[in-house]
Amino acid sequence: GPDGFGGGGGGGGNYNNNANYKDGHDYSRDTSRDTSSVNEAVVNELLAERVQAKKSRDFDTADAIRDQLMNEHAVGVYWTEWA
Repeated sequence: GPDGFGGGGGGGGNYNNNANYKDGHDYSRDTSRDTSSVNEAVVNELLAERVQAKKSRDFDTADAIRDQLMNEHAVGVYWTEWA
């Protein structure tokens, strides 16, 4: 089949399999727009699971976790391109 990434929820950044992220993911909270009180431990765990799903190309699971974050925790996940 074709090489590269596609499908699922669109772009997802570049994940290094050997990286040890502080919380198991490389997402960051935009505190300029978000001052809500969320259970950061639960959100961090879900984000780490989402990274693993995307690395495994399991985009259905990654999308389900994204939806769970929004529906249960009011946390939106989006990809930004760093200049």
